[in-house]
Amino acid sequence: MHTIPVSPEPAVIEFLFAQADPALFEPLISAKDVAESFHIKERTVLRWAREGKIPGYKCGKFWRFRSSDLNHALLLTVDSFSSQSARVNQEVK
Repeated sequence: MHTIPVSPEPAVIEFLFAQADPALFEPLISAKDVAESFHIKERTVLRWAREGKIPGYKCGKFWRFRSSDLNHALLLTVDSFSSQSARVNQEVK
């Protein structure tokens, strides 16, 4: 026998959010916010998300992002670029 889950009352949701550890809960930001932060066009952010170049979450027809995921991806890109640059410099010598 299957039971149909009942959505919780708004008071229950408020209680759960109040109890949540802020370190574990990170709000999602919009593509527009990401674009403004990185000084790029919103459609570039959306294209990168579709192509998997940046981590994001599709919520219906909207994309949402975590700042920590974007920072991590940026650090990996910078590290990768630095490694490639170092190899090129060694090959040139």
